[in-house]
Amino acid sequence: GCRWYAAVVNDAQLQVKGLTTSGNRWGINLDKTSSAVLADAVLGEEDSVVFEGESPDSSLTIESGSFQNIKTQGDDTQGSVTISGGTVENVSNESPAEIGISGGTVGSIANSSTGAVSISGGTILGSVSSTGGGSIEVTGGSFVSADVGEFVDPDQTVILTLDANGGTCDLKTLVAASGAPVGTLPEAARDGYTLKGWYTAANGGEKVTGETAFTDNAT
Repeated sequence: GCRWYAAVVNDAQLQVKGLTTSGNRWGINLDKTSSAVLADAVLGEEDSVVFEGESPDSSLTIESGSFQNIKTQGDDTQGSVTISGGTVENVSNESPAEIGISGGTVGSIANSSTGAVSISGGTILGSVSSTGGGSIEVTGGSFVSADVGEFVDPDQTVILTLDANGGTCDLKTLVAASGAPVGTLPEAARDGYTLKGWYTAANGGEKVTGETAFTDNAT
């Protein structure tokens, strides 16, 4: 029920293992030379964390928990944000900061300034967009609806399109390193059928498992 932030961190280190906030205008603000590691946190504010680090050493790490918008802002903001777990509704990079996503579940990702966003894992439910002078690099992850072809280096990374062959699948694409095992494959469902497995063709084709590796894009 605070008028402004639930918590402000200035020139300090914050480690959270279990925290719930609600009814504040914003959740947590990281400013100046600050770092925070958040685990098992439930931040109910629309802007759950606002990152405004003023040093390359400033950092935010999301390990687990539930968050709405994780946002960086400020033309002079430096440092990094890492999301390795948890559920985040939106990630918005509005600064020169760097954001890395390696796990967890994220709704949408927007890079609207000069910062860099890298996606190497996790499940992305919505859109991935870059509208500023920054960059987005995708080397891994699962995507429900986003088309990430423009963010992939075709010499290093492959895009696997998932066709449920008349059924349904929660994911649209998987992204994996070229020549590396694709990892965990999603389930698919079709009324009256049992999933036999994923194959490189609707009829016949080679069976694809988590150990299968590709060097080119495939369906």
